[in-house]
Amino acid sequence: MGRNKRAPRIVFSFMSIGHYRREPMGLILDHFGDDLQIFAGRLAVDRSIRTLGPDDLPVTTLPTYSFGDRVFFQLVPLGTYLKVPVLLADLNPRVIHLWPILVARRVLGKRTILWGAAWPRSGRDSKTTHVRLAMVRLASSVVIYTQQQALELRSELPHLEITAAPNSLYRASQCGFAEGGLRNKFAYVGRIVTEKKVELLLRAFAHAALSIPDVSLTIVGDGPALDEMRTLANQLGLTGKVEFLGHVDDFEALRKLYSNCIAAVSPGYVGLSATQSFSFGVPMIVADSEPHSPEIEAVRPGSNAHYFPSDSVSALACALEQMANERTDWEQRGISIAEECRKTYSAEAMAAGVIQAVDTEIRNSCAVP
Repeated sequence: MGRNKRAPRIVFSFMSIGHYRREPMGLILDHFGDDLQIFAGRLAVDRSIRTLGPDDLPVTTLPTYSFGDRVFFQLVPLGTYLKVPVLLADLNPRVIHLWPILVARRVLGKRTILWGAAWPRSGRDSKTTHVRLAMVRLASSVVIYTQQQALELRSELPHLEITAAPNSLYRASQCGFAEGGLRNKFAYVGRIVTEKKVELLLRAFAHAALSIPDVSLTIVGDGPALDEMRTLANQLGLTGKVEFLGHVDDFEALRKLYSNCIAAVSPGYVGLSATQSFSFGVPMIVADSEPHSPEIEAVRPGSNAHYFPSDSVSALACALEQMANERTDWEQRGISIAEECRKTYSAEAMAAGVIQAVDTEIRNSCAVP
């Protein structure tokens, strides 16, 4: 249940809170205290995403329902949602209960912030972009995941208040490069689902392993394709060369893993695994033509990453071999990679963007007669 004894001035409403939001949400809660109440469901758009609940954060759980895995509805405390001075909610047109709430709050002159990606996963030219923009137009302001998408959205809606809050995982004090690591493995950290293309990585590593026999591969994550990938690794003769750790969210365990990594690999679309890897000063190998999440903004080929042609086993195998052969050069860049991430993609930077947007709307709500 929520922790508030009095009516909050701010309500956050989420379909769910991914476990990766723990650090920035903690900072936001520390800033607003009892002025903030959080409502959230436990059902993520992608069922393989682990979510936070009352045992993790002071959050009131909402019953959440899905229709064909495409549309979502929650039972919300409507009176609270309509009366609260500032409401921050998901920027997700598929969360259908938000539409009438947005309209009602606009009629009532209440301040509403939407938080999310500026564009659909398929990009700015997607057929559903106009639906997302229609939702945005009902808000008082928006918080967008990257500076680039914030700039793009300003070109579409120049009069809208837009704040960038880079999607981040760790606090600045947690970011850093561990010198002296073995640097003898590649890592995949993410969900084990078809669209992440872990199969492509396993097949490419089977080819590359012949040329870099001292290097192993670690797969971190859980998902519906996990057993299938374990079977494939055995079929490819990778027993002893590939380890599957399952889901790992313990920070110290991850830091130890990354301290021995040459690079992390994103064989499908990249997401928060990019800023996670860069937080530890570890470069990425990234597919060049995928419907990447907004975190692709952090990827800079030649500086902290190496691109390979999407869906090419041979190209990814070559990239693995090249990175392994250049591991000393990449290790020397580790400190700068982590420092750049610390400055731009820390939990503090993400929380600061959200706090700025909410503080602005609180002032605006007080200015309304």
